[in-house]
Amino acid sequence: RRKKFISGGTMADPETVPVIVGVGRFTQRKGVAIDDAYSPIDIMARTCREAAQNATNSYYKAIHLLKSVEAVAVVQSATETRAKRNFPTGADCTISPNWPKSLGKSFGNDIAG
Repeated sequence: RRKKFISGGTMADPETVPVIVGVGRFTQRKGVAIDDAYSPIDIMARTCREAAQNATNSYYKAIHLLKSVEAVAVVQSATETRAKRNFPTGADCTISPNWPKSLGKSFGNDIAG
């Protein structure tokens, strides 16, 4: 099997190149009381579920897809930066000391993160 070149001239195994299989979107509306607002993890989880349903056109297949995810990456946000500054070890951090793991757990996947 030949390897293909992708952007940047790096070689990648075509069997392991990440692809987008579905898309989802969620916007927290302005004016929602803080006690009723979704957490960042809840927002990401809802968006992931929508993307999985978009990819599979089936609620049950979407659940299976999310449980079979092997890796999750989460970009650092300003909220996370503030939390890490206040709780550098992750202890007592009410947001999440490990966002990818928390996101995976939210849809029943025990990703190491």
